[in-house]
Amino acid sequence: MRKDREEAMLTHLDSLSIDRALLMALNEKESEDNLLLASRHKDRLFAAVSPLETETGDLDLFLSRAREKGAAAVGELVVNKRIDSSYVSRIFALAQELRLPVTFHLSPEEGFSYGIVDDIHLPLLEKALRAFPSLVFVGHSQCFWIEIADDVPLSAEGRCSWGSGPVRKKGRLFDLMDDYPNLYCDLSANSAGCAIMRDYENGIDFLKRYAHRLFFGTDMTNETEVFPLRSYLEKLHEDGILSSCELNAIMNDNFERVFLQR
Repeated sequence: MRKDREEAMLTHLDSLSIDRALLMALNEKESEDNLLLASRHKDRLFAAVSPLETETGDLDLFLSRAREKGAAAVGELVVNKRIDSSYVSRIFALAQELRLPVTFHLSPEEGFSYGIVDDIHLPLLEKALRAFPSLVFVGHSQCFWIEIADDVPLSAEGRCSWGSGPVRKKGRLFDLMDDYPNLYCDLSANSAGCAIMRDYENGIDFLKRYAHRLFFGTDMTNETEVFPLRSYLEKLHEDGILSSCELNAIMNDNFERVFLQR
């Protein structure tokens, strides 16, 4: 990142009263950039790394070196391979061994956009959650959050939509969150925002049930972006819907526990 962009982003974080941030990467170059930025701002920025073009045989070296350089996580994992592929499985195995939480972007099929691939209602994610019980999985993206409701569109395009309208029946996310304590959720971007805010009662139920496994995030890619979920969460707290304990968990405590105390 250029020095002017770096300073602008830090200033933007200041304006939003965000005192610490986990930097996501989409590829190896961004991974190195994140590690460098984190080394310059050790109390404020923390690096995630993401293999995209690294050969299968080099994954061990890529992730172990990143861990030695201070990486706090793997993410945003976007390689467009099925979750049950040997490549993705190896990343999960190494991340579990190195105690690196994995934030993943989901895609509905190989060759469609980007992200690791799962079928409707996330059967491959469930198998991975079971196979790697000590690995913290952090769900992210439209294809993940659309599963907050049961009526998931069948098309790839539909599964990658933000979702809107009432949740008539709770979706697969509730089942997975209930059954697998190693599944966490990233509340960044409009995919999470729409999922939480599309149905008032359902969103509040999700927040209160799983407050200790949710992370506030922004998913900012430039220094002008502001997403509406933060003000929504703060208003729920002001109205007495979210307790101080629940809000603090989402905004800070979960981050410290999962990413910093390893």
